[in-house]
Amino acid sequence: MKKKLVKGWKWKRLGEIFIFQNKTGRKAGEGLEQGGYKFFTSSSKQTKFINKFDFDGEYLIFATGGQAGIHYCKGKFSSSNDCFIVKVNDEVLGMYVYYYLFSKIYLLERGFMGAGLKHISKKYIQKIEINYPINKNTQKQIVSILEKAERLKERRKEASEETNKIIQNIFYNLFLREKNKWENGKLFSFIEDFIVPQRDKPKVFDGNIPWCRIEDFNGIYLSESKSKKFVSEETVRKMHLRVYPINTVLVSCSADLGKCAIVKKPLVTNQTFIGLVPSKKINPLFLYYYMITKARKLNKMATGATIKYLSKKNFQELNVNIPPLNLQNKFAEYVEKIEKIKQHQLKSEQEINKLFDALMQKAFNGGLI
Repeated sequence: MKKKLVKGWKWKRLGEIFIFQNKTGRKAGEGLEQGGYKFFTSSSKQTKFINKFDFDGEYLIFATGGQAGIHYCKGKFSSSNDCFIVKVNDEVLGMYVYYYLFSKIYLLERGFMGAGLKHISKKYIQKIEINYPINKNTQKQIVSILEKAERLKERRKEASEETNKIIQNIFYNLFLREKNKWENGKLFSFIEDFIVPQRDKPKVFDGNIPWCRIEDFNGIYLSESKSKKFVSEETVRKMHLRVYPINTVLVSCSADLGKCAIVKKPLVTNQTFIGLVPSKKINPLFLYYYMITKARKLNKMATGATIKYLSKKNFQELNVNIPPLNLQNKFAEYVEKIEKIKQHQLKSEQEINKLFDALMQKAFNGGLI
């Protein structure tokens, strides 16, 4: 049942205000890392570019395969054939429609059907209903408020990204610029243990030792609090599972190659990760950032016809320049201080996101203007 609208608002189906454009015939693989124009694919994020454009103007772009996604673009751009390109008629602002559907993305998600890769149809989109103020000046006011809130979101996100760069710059300036000054040797000579996890997954989860997955990675430290499964000591004993001790640096060796995390609480995991247990010569935070600098090299070293993976041999081949432990510890102190700042930033970001969501809910119920 439709909500009762405030005076001066109306309901309409998208099919009444949408003008669907012809598809481009382009393949998603034509997208480039860099180019003159934005290139949209069937993805919820726009990350590709192209050197030819097929559209010039104000349009909405809908992802049609896999998962729901909507974009707004004003200017020259192109898209893959996996997108619907839509011009909105003069009755409603295109940006208003974008924010409306972005805030109610579930309306698009419901339309994805199919046995394998799910798709959404033009017919389904046309049937979606939207409510909006008839007065376009009111629409403009709503859009203006939401744009300002979104810019605030982006600035907070950029600040968090800049904080991450600070740590990387400190690491580079302290260690990599003058790496030839430090002791050099094989990585394995600076670690106490190399843990290759059990390939078999436990069938019973009835204990208190976290079973972590790559989804539980959360910044520098592996968030055992995110783990939804726990194994017992008996299961660990029966399956001969290796328990990763505190300060072990986990490195993903199959999915998201080279992604790292530090263990804060003893845990077990599957074959996705290997564990580097640091010796007394190396600080865990130094080892963590060192492994991040090697991510590109590890990706090149990975082997496999379909799924790329890293082996123990790949890690045995790595060399490392180890600075004095007191310098490593000094760097770790910097990191801990910056991590506290990041926690404040994260809390602020979450609050801004909640505010933005609340604004959008009000905006489309007539409660904002």
